[in-house]
Amino acid sequence: MEHPLGRFENGLCAADFGGSFDPYAPPIAMLTAEATWMRDMNFRAAQFLRQRNPSFTHFDLPAHGIRGNGHMMMSELNSDLIAQLMLDWLETIL
Repeated sequence: MEHPLGRFENGLCAADFGGSFDPYAPPIAMLTAEATWMRDMNFRAAQFLRQRNPSFTHFDLPAHGIRGNGHMMMSELNSDLIAQLMLDWLETIL
């Protein structure tokens, strides 16, 4: 994966994975806020993950009506909405 700081030869991780477990096999979710500095990179990472795990879920918060958040979503006034979105997702995979 190409990154402004270089190339990650092992996907999203600069180091080799240890053991025989496939790190992309379990359910994976990613949240992307509207005003995060990581927005573009999150969409690239989501594309990478979707290729390795068809059940990968990317929550683009504005698409879910959750607007105005930056990178520190857990400390913002509407963090309860974000938490509920994640709890609803967790219930679907359990």
